[in-house]
Amino acid sequence: MHDENSRSGDRAAQAGPGGEDHALPTPAPSRERPVSNTPALLAELGLGYVLDWTNDDQPYRLNVPEMLSVPYSVEINDLLLFGKGFTGPEFLQIIKDQYEQLHADSEHGGRVMALALHPFVTGQPFRAKYLDQALEYLAAQPGIWLTTSDDIAEHYRRTLGERA
Repeated sequence: MHDENSRSGDRAAQAGPGGEDHALPTPAPSRERPVSNTPALLAELGLGYVLDWTNDDQPYRLNVPEMLSVPYSVEINDLLLFGKGFTGPEFLQIIKDQYEQLHADSEHGGRVMALALHPFVTGQPFRAKYLDQALEYLAAQPGIWLTTSDDIAEHYRRTLGERA
């Protein structure tokens, strides 16, 4: 049985600006007390996927019916990279290297390159041009799909259906 109070915070976070959210980042076990039933609680609230599991670069079904994990990457998270002292040019090269490897790996199936950005980090004037250059590089790649996590989850369900 779950504590009703723990669910109220999830309900409050469910609706985001501009409409209903379909996913909610859940607390990482390394930062918070592990909650093994979080995906089930999220599914109960009508959410369809989580975004914070960093163990794959392809979506996959969780053991909770109708619940997916859509990939998230901490390795190319701007907050972590710049927090470790990486420079703008290094950030740009890391984004290019990440894309090139994922593209090579995608010969037999798509890959997700989740680019976690924080306006207070990459939005700083002295960093913004490197983000612009990274996004221009990615947008210029043939066959790339610049999209949202909602669209990734929908595509995964639609194309893989019950096989997923």
